[in-house]
Amino acid sequence: RTERKTARGYHGFSFHTDPGVTLEEDLARRDLSINAMAVRQSDADAPAQACVIDPHGGLQDLRQRVLRHVTGAFAEDPVRILR
Repeated sequence: RTERKTARGYHGFSFHTDPGVTLEEDLARRDLSINAMAVRQSDADAPAQACVIDPHGGLQDLRQRVLRHVTGAFAEDPVRILR
């Protein structure tokens, strides 16, 4: 997925999804492990029984109340953690 800012503030974004990007590749772009989890769309109606796709250990981090980064985004932009 790519995002493009089209207006000022927190509004005005356009999104483009690339069918060639896998879910795992998309999740690897996230900043924190707890943001790098997903469920299949077909499981959305029954979240208690949903199988969580969690390639970066976000569920364990959530249970342990740990914020762990997945990429080097915070090293590249330290102020990012404040946003």
